Amino acid sequence: QILEVDNVDGLDSVQLELVPNPARGRVFFDWGASDVQQANVVLHDVLGAEVLQATTSAWLDLEGVAPGRYTVVATTTQGRVTLPLMVQ
Repeated sequence: QILEVDNVDGLDSVQLELVPNPARGRVFFDWGASDVQQANVVLHDVLGAEVLQATTSAWLDLEGVAPGRYTVVATTTQGRVTLPLMVQ
């Protein structure tokens, strides 16, 4: 499932897909054809509280993250992308 990018700062031609979404255990960051080497990722709950912070190029471990709706903010050297993520 490709989710529409809610907010893009400086990433005019980057497509980010979170696979799977809804996720269970871990989620894959599919950057498509863009040249993203690494992203600093912050996971926020529906109240805006920071739940998880990590650096990844592809996989984010969701072990210990409670089921629910989250916002993923991925910051790269090219800019920042914000996407919704559902954890089961």
